[in-house]
Amino acid sequence: MLMQQAIQLNSISRQKESVVGWKMTSEEKRQTIRVILREAEQQDDPRAAVQLIRLKISEMNDRGQEVPEELTEIQNRFVDECIYASQGR
Repeated sequence: MLMQQAIQLNSISRQKESVVGWKMTSEEKRQTIRVILREAEQQDDPRAAVQLIRLKISEMNDRGQEVPEELTEIQNRFVDECIYASQGR
């Protein structure tokens, strides 16, 4: 199912890549966030999750897509996890 969602997301992205400033619908935002969050949670190291999320945000910016605010918040949570882990918490 995750692979199917990722394929669908990539298909949507390719269709709208050429549209600068493309805004996602609420459902597209939720789906994008779900797919990226699942991928990030599968990482063994929170640093890898942060790197993955930053890559996804960068790709969205490069395509001129709107980056959901929630995705930035998720990135910040993983950054906090990295900080806590490095401090031995």
